Amino acid sequence: MLDNFTLIILTYNRYNYLQRNLEFYLEYKLKFKIIILDSSTIVITKNIKNLIDNNNNVKLFKLDSNIDFFEKIQKGVKVVDTDFCAISADDDFLMPSMFEKCIKFLTKNPLYSSAHGLHFNHKKIDFNSREFILMYQLYHNSAISNDNHDEFERIKKYLEGNIKYYPIYAVTRRTTLGKIINLVNKYTKNMELKEYIFTIF
Repeated sequence: MLDNFTLIILTYNRYNYLQRNLEFYLEYKLKFKIIILDSSTIVITKNIKNLIDNNNNVKLFKLDSNIDFFEKIQKGVKVVDTDFCAISADDDFLMPSMFEKCIKFLTKNPLYSSAHGLHFNHKKIDFNSREFILMYQLYHNSAISNDNHDEFERIKKYLEGNIKYYPIYAVTRRTTLGKIINLVNKYTKNMELKEYIFTIF
């Protein structure tokens, strides 16, 4: 199942994060593909080059440093050859078990365009001269669905704040993601508007 999935990682001048990210995913020894979209202005590190060279399922694409976030995604989607994909930043950790569950859900429910797992934030805090990692969950504790058959009602529900999630980082059908990103980049150059349009699709 995961051989039909691609993880698209976006990075810019944060090779320390990218290395940590790649080591995390490669530790699982799973068969999903990883595409790195790199618009960095600095030279790639030897460690990352070795990680890529020693893993056939990892490909790096060097992009112009001035490319915007959504144009970057558009370039990435064009080289994806699997039915399902997800976008990730270089400092995010997506659990591979979530990929499988989302793919199973989308396969079983063809009218859905994306599926999203739970989302946790974490940060370091100092307390009594000791360092701790604080983790907290965003959005919901249970499954939610924006499944109204009327697309305008779905958009309305999202805009009113009744559906709290961030679909940019969901597991998505490649064809659907391609259509959305093409429309977003076609009609505006404004980054905030692009993000807004993307999330309501």
